[in-house]
Amino acid sequence: MPEQCAGLAGRSKLSEGQGMLFSFASQSERQMWMDGMKFPIDVAWIADHRVIAVQTLEPCVEVDQDRCPRWTSPHDVDALLEVRAGALAGIDAGTVVTIRAETP
Repeated sequence: MPEQCAGLAGRSKLSEGQGMLFSFASQSERQMWMDGMKFPIDVAWIADHRVIAVQTLEPCVEVDQDRCPRWTSPHDVDALLEVRAGALAGIDAGTVVTIRAETP
């Protein structure tokens, strides 16, 4: 769970094709914030293997990170994906998502 709280915070960049997937055991309203982020990201809110919405989130520049805005999922979701800003351009609500584990 600590990885989910930290997300991509603290990284100076994210390479093309990289991201972070948050998979949850059940559907629920989820919230994100950009505390500690150094670059913008795209977020895909996902439920039942379909994209519900895509948002581009900007880093928070507040000194007091408690003042950073929070984004709430538009509906209950069971997953969300964080990738470089612009990587989800052209991905619309309703796009089918396949989540699979890969072994190195």
